[in-house]
Parts: sequence; structure tokens; C-alpha cells
Amino acid sequence: MTSAPQVQVKVARLQTHAQFEAVLQQSVSISNFYFVLHYGASKLSTEPQQEKLQSVDNLFFQGSRLGLIIPKRWAKRAVTRSLVKRQCRAQFALAAADLPAGDWIIRLRRSLDSGQWNSASSPALKQHVRQEIQHLLAQAQQRWSKEHSYPSEQVLIKGVSC
Repeated sequence: MTSAPQVQVKVARLQTHAQFEAVLQQSVSISNFYFVLHYGASKLSTEPQQEKLQSVDNLFFQGSRLGLIIPKRWAKRAVTRSLVKRQCRAQFALAAADLPAGDWIIRLRRSLDSGQWNSASSPALKQHVRQEIQHLLAQAQQRWSKEHSYPSEQVLIKGVSC
């Protein structure tokens, strides 16, 4: 049995501190054991510009942008941080078509440096990170599918969506 082909979407990156802060200030998130996924709805083109200087490439960008927060505190080795970032970008690019357009941040929240893996970039670690990200993005797809309302339209009371 063959599965449906997966479409990989090119995803822009969040780059400035202000972009990250804007997403993190909105309390819309999903988490699993290792990661937290934050979402910020896209700004409408009719809203006043917050950033004075903007790249010409991003002026009319309508898709999703991804930011990653992978601190040294939780992934000590640069090899491990790079592995996590590559897996996050690859899995998000596959899932982006099924998620609402906007700004997304994937944040590592627990240590990956444990004795479970034999090296900082082992295939077992790569597979584990990939599965965690896939699970997180599947939760996001269920919560924010195109058929349902987007998170910015939901009412949030003490972190619980109604």
C-alpha cells in the first residue's frame, strides 16, 4: 500500500527579536514532553507596520514563518542543536500545508543530553526527535485544522481554549 505523496512547503524564518516576542506574547501553544509549539496569527496587510525596515522578500509573504528556540541549556552540544533544528525545519515544511498561515515557534523545553543515545547525532536521537516533532505537529493539525476556527479567533481563559 502506498501513502499519499507529502508536499514540502518552503517556509520562511522568524529572524528578529521583535518577531519572536510577538509570537511568544500570544498564549496559544501546544506542548509535549520535549517541545512547545507556539502560534501567532498572520498580521493583516491593513494593520499598521510595527517594523520600520523589512526585507523586500517578506513584504507580501502570505505563508508560514518558523522560528526555533533550541537553548544550550537543554542541548549542550552544537551537533545536537543542529540535528534538532534540521529535524524541526524538515518536519514543519511537510506539515505546513495543513496548518494555518502565520508565525510558528518550536521551543525545546527539556534536556536531550542523556545517556539514552550513544552519540550527539545518533540515528536513534534523530528518529526520536523526528517522532516528537511529528506528534507535536499532528496535535497542531487536529487543533487548528483548516475546517475549524484559527487560534486567534478562539477565546482563551487562563490558557484553556473555549
